Amino acid sequence: MPGLHEAYRRHARYYLQVAQTLSSNYNALRGEYPQVRSASQWLATQRGTESAGCLLELIRTVSPYLLATSNNEELLDLCNHGTSASQRLGENVSWLELLKAECYYARGEWDRGLAAARIAVERASGLDPKTYAHAMLAMGRMQLNAGNYNEALRTLKIAQDLLTDLDDREGLATAVAEFAAYQLNRGKNEKALELYQEADRIRGRTESRDMTDHSLLMMGVVYRKLGRSNEALEYLRALQSRGESDGTYSKVATAMHHIAWVHLQDNCVAEARQFAERARELYLQIKDPRGVSDVDEQLGMVCLLEGKTTEAKQWLHQSIAARRRLGNRQGIASSFNRLAMVFFRERQWLIGGWYLGRSLWLYTLILRK
Repeated sequence: MPGLHEAYRRHARYYLQVAQTLSSNYNALRGEYPQVRSASQWLATQRGTESAGCLLELIRTVSPYLLATSNNEELLDLCNHGTSASQRLGENVSWLELLKAECYYARGEWDRGLAAARIAVERASGLDPKTYAHAMLAMGRMQLNAGNYNEALRTLKIAQDLLTDLDDREGLATAVAEFAAYQLNRGKNEKALELYQEADRIRGRTESRDMTDHSLLMMGVVYRKLGRSNEALEYLRALQSRGESDGTYSKVATAMHHIAWVHLQDNCVAEARQFAERARELYLQIKDPRGVSDVDEQLGMVCLLEGKTTEAKQWLHQSIAARRRLGNRQGIASSFNRLAMVFFRERQWLIGGWYLGRSLWLYTLILRK
C-alpha cells in the first residue's frame, strides 16, 4: 500500500535525523533506539536506492554507539544488510568490512576479525586511503591479540606510517598504544607506560578526565603491573565512573574486572570476588563472551586464594572452553598456566607439570609467529 510505504519511509527518515542529533549522547540515544532499530529493520527489507542510501547513513551514525555498548551482534547484522545496499548503489564496502573487524575484535574472535580486516584492506586499496590505513591498523591489532607478534609489528608499522601521512592523530595514537600493548605483553612495563603516555600526548589528552576509555584502562593495567595499586585504582575507578555516568555497561564491567585484579594482587580476596562477580554479571548481560571468559579465569584465581581448588579448576576449565571457541590461544595458554598453579597447590605435581608444559608450548608457538 502506497500510504503505508510512505509512512514507513517518513518514520525511517525521522529516526535517522533523531540518531544523528543524539549520536554523541548515548543515554538519550538509548531511549530512542528501539525506534531507530525499527527504522533500520524496515530499510533493510527495501530494494530502492533511496532506502539503501538511508540505511548506510544510519549505519554510519549508530555504529559508534553500538560498538560502545557492545551490541556487536546487531551491528554485524546491520553491516551485512549494508553490504547489500552498497552493492545496489555501486559503492565501496570497505568501511563496512572494517566495522565487522571491529565487532569481531570486541568479541575476541581474532581469526574472523582478521579475515574482515583483510577484506577491508583489499577493498579500500587505491580507493579510500583513510579506511585502508585503519584497516591495516585493525589487522595489526588482531595479529597482536592472536599472538602473531612479528607479523603484527610489521603491519602496525605500515599503519603508523599511513596514519602519519594522513595526519590522523587519533589513529596514530591508537597505533602507538598497540606498540605499548606489545611491550606490556613482553613484561616491559616501564616502556609500555612511556608509550601509553606518548599516545595521550598525541591526542592532546593528558588529564585523566580527558583521556579515552582505552587509555584509562591501560594506564590502570600498567600501574597494577608496576605494583602501584593506588594509581591503578585511580584510573580504573575513573573508567568505572564514566561508564556508570553514560550508561555504558561494557566500561563498567571492564573496569570492575581489572579492579578485581588489583585487589587480588593486594591479597584483598573478598573485594576481588565482589568486583569479579559483578563484572561477570554485566558481561553476560551485554553478551560479551570474551569478557566472560576473562572473568572465569579470574574467578579461578579467586577460588585458589580462598583454598577452593575444586571450584578453581571448574572456573579455569570453563574459561579454556570459551577461549577455544573464540580462538584465543594466548588466553588458553594463560588458563593452562593458572591450572598448573592449582594442581601444584594440591601437590599433584605430574598433572600440574603437564598443564605448565602445555602453557609453555602454546606460548612458544605464539612467539614464533
